[in-house]
Amino acid sequence: MENNKYILQKIENNEFGFLALSVDYSRLDEYIFDIEKDLKKNKYKGKVVFDLLANNGINDRFYFCMFDGKKIVLNTLSAINELNRDIEKISSNFYLSHFDIISNSYISKQSKFLIKKKLSSI
Repeated sequence: MENNKYILQKIENNEFGFLALSVDYSRLDEYIFDIEKDLKKNKYKGKVVFDLLANNGINDRFYFCMFDGKKIVLNTLSAINELNRDIEKISSNFYLSHFDIISNSYISKQSKFLIKKKLSSI
């Protein structure tokens, strides 16, 4: 499912069912209700991973929270320090294939270079 602020992708993982990839520099709270609608349409209940690379940069990019079938439970929102390598690879491949998302962001030129280098190493 695509939106102008995120892409929601179903993933096959024991811990998480969906991955939300930011596609601009919008904050998560600006589009979280749209993600809830998409998750409801999919009749999903469980954990969701958020990759906020386009907004937060490389060092603060992965978060997760619970979706109870109707709403995202905001008090479960937590940073992920170590993410499953397969999910990280899916996300990194997406951003490498759509690097214009990062190129067009407010992130500094030096950080963009470091992000590309880091994504390529995953």
